[in-house]
Amino acid sequence: MSITIFKEITTEEYLLEIEADGKKYEGLYVDMTNAPERKFVKEQAANIKAMLKRLDSERIAKARDYRSMVEREAETIKQRLEAANSPYTLLIDAYAADCKKVRDEAKAIEDAKALAIQKESDHEHALLLDNQVMHEKHLAEENRIKYEAKLKEEAAAKAIENQRLLIEAEEQKRVNEEKARLANTEYLRSVNRAILNELVMIGLNEDDAKAVIKAIAGGTVPNVSIQY
Repeated sequence: MSITIFKEITTEEYLLEIEADGKKYEGLYVDMTNAPERKFVKEQAANIKAMLKRLDSERIAKARDYRSMVEREAETIKQRLEAANSPYTLLIDAYAADCKKVRDEAKAIEDAKALAIQKESDHEHALLLDNQVMHEKHLAEENRIKYEAKLKEEAAAKAIENQRLLIEAEEQKRVNEEKARLANTEYLRSVNRAILNELVMIGLNEDDAKAVIKAIAGGTVPNVSIQY
């Protein structure tokens, strides 16, 4: 394949070289516990991953002008790079798995030791508690009875308090309603007094003025009302 769009990233020759290097490690034992060998493997993988990252960036930039060509060539290079990187990533993953296995085995040993110590401690503790079990059960029963009695007392006191608050609320409601009624009555009277004064000023005597107001308020005068 002739690489043209991404020639600033790689060439066919360089890609073949990377693939050839990767194939050398297929099925090959590498001592990943050896720092130089592990470093080489990680560096090779890092270089290829860097090329993959740059390839994705360039693919997006060139996609507008070379959409189909970019996707086809990028996918081909990606597959070849990933295949070339496979031996390295397999070695890295295998090494990571071996390290995890060692850690898990060490943790399992420590957990087994801790469990054995805890069982021995629990056994000794159980022996010490045997003489206290009945006493603690008796205390627990006494505490339960006292607690239930306390709850009943609190519930009774709460009921009494709720009843008192209810009575107070009803009384306050009655007082407020009475105040509102008196205030409304006084307001109506003040409006009626103002109307009475105006009627007297225009010539009606007080009794006639009161009769007019009463008739209007009673709705017996058509098309006339008082705005309170």
